[in-house]
Amino acid sequence: MNFYSAVEVQVTKRESVDGWSKYQLMVLAIYKRDAGIRLRRGEQSLWISGKRIACRCPKIRIGKKYLILGRNDTNDISRPGIVFGTRTVVLEWNDGDLEKIMRFSKKEKKGQCPARRRF
Repeated sequence: MNFYSAVEVQVTKRESVDGWSKYQLMVLAIYKRDAGIRLRRGEQSLWISGKRIACRCPKIRIGKKYLILGRNDTNDISRPGIVFGTRTVVLEWNDGDLEKIMRFSKKEKKGQCPARRRF
C-alpha cells in the first residue's frame, strides 16, 4: 500500500456537516507530503463520511494526537482539507514511534528505502 502523506495531528474540534464528520486538526508535523494536496502545519480539516465514522476504528477523540497515513481521495471544493479515504489509516500517536519514523524518513531521503528499489 502506498501512502502519499504521513502527518502527525492533534484533534481540536468535531462537528457534523451534511452527513460528514468534520474534525478540526492542528497539524504538528508532516513526515511525507502528497504533491496533490496543499498540506501545511497549523489548522486543517479532516472529513470522514458518515459510513466510515460508524466503524469507529479508531475512535477519534478531541485532544488526542494521531498519525494519519493516506492520500486525499477528492478535490471537492465543498470539503477543503484532508478527506478520509478507503485506504486512509489513523493511528493513535505514540511518542516512541517518532524515532522509527525519523529513521525511515532519513533512509527515504537518501534513496535507501527498500520500497524504492522495486521501481
